[in-house]
Amino acid sequence: RLTTPLNDLCARTAEEVWSCNPSLLKSRVLSARKSLPENFILCVFLQDLLLNAGAEELLSEELRPALADLKAFLGEYESVIASPQSPFTAGVVCPKGERVYEINYFSAEVENGKICNIKKGE
Repeated sequence: RLTTPLNDLCARTAEEVWSCNPSLLKSRVLSARKSLPENFILCVFLQDLLLNAGAEELLSEELRPALADLKAFLGEYESVIASPQSPFTAGVVCPKGERVYEINYFSAEVENGKICNIKKGE
């Protein structure tokens, strides 16, 4: 059993259970979010999506059914960065080749503390 602090905006930890022979992850439970900085809701959503950690909770009721479409729209990425450009904006780091990465930026529209739209940025 291993408890690991995550490098995310909400100061969560992951409690993982591993089997010894062969070394295999049996289960992972993430702690609850300790805080949710509203300006970084898109970053937190993208991190949660990457970690399979309940990202749909941050979406509006209207957008929740489109989660699979959102995943396809965002594409494959390995990490998330906050954007200095404006609040509700984040970048995803996408692998393009061996040791070659690209950052794609997205912005979110937020109503009542939930993401109601995500747009590709520049």
